Amino acid sequence: MKSNYWQHPKYDLHYYTAGNPEKPCVIFFHGFLGSGLDWKEIIGCLSSDFYCLALDLPGHGKTRVHGSISDYSMESFAGYFTRFIKNEGIIGASLVGYSMGGRFALFLSASVKNLWSAAVLESVTPGLRKEKQRVERQTKDNKIARRLEKEELKDFLADWYQQPLFKTLQKNKNFNSIVKQRLNNNPQELARALRMMGVGVQPSLWKACTTINIPILLLAGEFDRKFCNIIKDMKSMNSDFNLQIIENAGHNIHLEQPQAYYKQIHKFLTSIRESR
Repeated sequence: MKSNYWQHPKYDLHYYTAGNPEKPCVIFFHGFLGSGLDWKEIIGCLSSDFYCLALDLPGHGKTRVHGSISDYSMESFAGYFTRFIKNEGIIGASLVGYSMGGRFALFLSASVKNLWSAAVLESVTPGLRKEKQRVERQTKDNKIARRLEKEELKDFLADWYQQPLFKTLQKNKNFNSIVKQRLNNNPQELARALRMMGVGVQPSLWKACTTINIPILLLAGEFDRKFCNIIKDMKSMNSDFNLQIIENAGHNIHLEQPQAYYKQIHKFLTSIRESR
């Protein structure tokens, strides 16, 4: 994948590209602690048929934020990211996002109309419905952010991946290399990203699900019961959403079961391309 930058007074936006720019574009958004490199295997399979672009989100990878703390937020970054896409002349791109990146892709799908053709949302929540839940989550995320600011990143990651959510990822043959790649992040930047783009501060998008008018594919791993239930609830909000539960996978499907993941999104994205 080729490394690129889009420079703006508030952002040095880093992203990777692969494939022919003349082909339909697919834009990838990684999860918390990740980077655009998380999509390398999927893009390796997909780039023969699509032009692939994988971002480093604010606070992650090689992207740098030069503005205020508010420029790490979903709302602020969405505006500048949309400007970047228009400057590049990309119209009708499909969005693919995992966890934090999936929430951002959902936000773009709901708030920026007539620019995207479809979205694949992996292990995604539209947010928290009640204010009390939001405040509790903000408190929890602030504690995690303070840990990032104080602890060695390697110690934080060792503890982070002990969570039940990542039990299946720990068994992956590439787990150690995944963790090693995470060490390239700046923990101070990760803390800012979590405070400004975490679930607790994200606007609730449950009602917005009813207004999204592009094709949506919702994915969750069969062992990730929480997110299986969440995407089923999302499906109940919009019957046009497509839903697939991926076998033998937990929260991070594209790293745990890349071939099954590729088959699902290739089929979906190809159907979108052929319908245009």
